[in-house]
Amino acid sequence: MGVVAHGWRDQLARMPAGMARAWVWRDTQAAPTLARYLDNADSRGSCFADLSHWIYTGDAWVKAHLEQLRAVSRQVQRYLHLLGELASYRRDMSWGDLNILGLGVSRAEVTDAMAALAREVAQLIEPVREHSPRTAAYLGRRLGFQAGFNGIAGPGHTA
Repeated sequence: MGVVAHGWRDQLARMPAGMARAWVWRDTQAAPTLARYLDNADSRGSCFADLSHWIYTGDAWVKAHLEQLRAVSRQVQRYLHLLGELASYRRDMSWGDLNILGLGVSRAEVTDAMAALAREVAQLIEPVREHSPRTAAYLGRRLGFQAGFNGIAGPGHTA
């Protein structure tokens, strides 16, 4: 199995594993910490979508640096995981679903974590920009688009 196929299969396996972990937390009424919750961001599937996109559309540099890009994508996914939690809080609570705000983590803690993640993503994107401006723009747009789509201020702004 090639490096690309191995990475793709690994990322694919992370998504349902994260979903299952979230279901266990919900069903057992566990209260993971913010850090542990963020470590389970693969349940969103964002990294899997990014990696699949790059495997299909990426240029030679992108395909040679998929592991570096996965590291950036993981941080983007963590940001998007929290953004989704802010956007879906009322719905999640009405359905009895898991949401970080329902686990005793304050909105301020979530927005602070999002701001820190946005700063980290900006730093991680810069080296990518030198070699693949298109990929760097794609990653940056993922943050801003989702924030706008969910009606929440994007990186650098308070939510």
